[in-house]
Amino acid sequence: MKWQSPHLTGGTWEGDTVPPVSCRRGGFGAKESYKKLEALGEGSYATVYKGISSITGTVVALKEITRSEEEGTPFTAIREASLLKELKHSNIVVLHDIIHTKRMLTLVFEYVVRFYTSMG
Repeated sequence: MKWQSPHLTGGTWEGDTVPPVSCRRGGFGAKESYKKLEALGEGSYATVYKGISSITGTVVALKEITRSEEEGTPFTAIREASLLKELKHSNIVVLHDIIHTKRMLTLVFEYVVRFYTSMG
């Protein structure tokens, strides 16, 4: 039996009868898979929260982009997601998941701790 995940481009699984986590309710691509902990910052079209994954137990950054009824998802968010899916480098934050709902687009990133040091 072959399963095609709607959340992972090109992601397939072959096996007996159980679909992968990404195909089940509450898996990857589902907002129930992440819990918001605290707000980290706010930009012109998104708010970033510290969160935790109920799938892996790891701390993540949740970038919530509000979709407007008239304009839909901002083009900059679509471009950001498509570029980050392709780019793999130690200096570029990892995009773990994308959650798409009627009112919100959430990009799930690796959580990076920032240490500020005085430069002067």
